[in-house]
Amino acid sequence: MRDYESAYGYYRRFMDIRQEQDLDVYRFENAKIGLDAEAGALFQTYLEYAARDESIYRHLSMAIYHSYMGNTTGALEHLRHFVDQDNFHYWTILFLEIDPLTDPLAGTREYERLSQELRVRFWENHRRIRASLEEKRLL
Repeated sequence: MRDYESAYGYYRRFMDIRQEQDLDVYRFENAKIGLDAEAGALFQTYLEYAARDESIYRHLSMAIYHSYMGNTTGALEHLRHFVDQDNFHYWTILFLEIDPLTDPLAGTREYERLSQELRVRFWENHRRIRASLEEKRLL
């Protein structure tokens, strides 16, 4: 919703609990703070997390990082790599479309093309899985 002032209270509480409990969880959330005072340090930890991520979401995380940094070319390059992935969660598509960190990419022809390709790939995979489950009489 881009209401960073209101959201910050929740993130602050989350970060305090994470620190108090010495938890190394949800580091990808560090990209969503949005306040200049802490954003630099938190975004650095986000970059470290993204660079080491071995999941299919690595390139998506790197695309978010480059988008935030104003490197549209780098962001789109990582997004192109992510589009080649299979079996990603539907929430990926939903949040990618509304995430403020993708605002610098929104409206570019290549971003719109890649977003559409992600939706098509997701639904094609969904149909394949459904057909397979129906064939096995699991649905």
